Amino acid sequence: MAKDAKSAKKETPKTVNLRKLKPGDRFAYKNVGYGYTTYEEGSDVIGVKKGVLFTHTFDKMGMMWNGETWQFDSGSGLVTSVVRIEDVPAGQL
Repeated sequence: MAKDAKSAKKETPKTVNLRKLKPGDRFAYKNVGYGYTTYEEGSDVIGVKKGVLFTHTFDKMGMMWNGETWQFDSGSGLVTSVVRIEDVPAGQL
């Protein structure tokens, strides 16, 4: 896909909601790796600085926007991303 076509992709309300997280917003961290998927409730947004989301959990390196959500890749097999609370499967929080 050409870069222009990709950047022209229209954001969904879900994507806009995640991209514009602010202090006090509720969300969940989705942790994927080592054959497991887990969810943790989050509401610890500090803010977005220079295109990087900082939370109390990710206060040093922050999370990068991948076009759909905020994500942190540990580089060792564990990837943490942000999902809306309502997108967490029942009984997983």
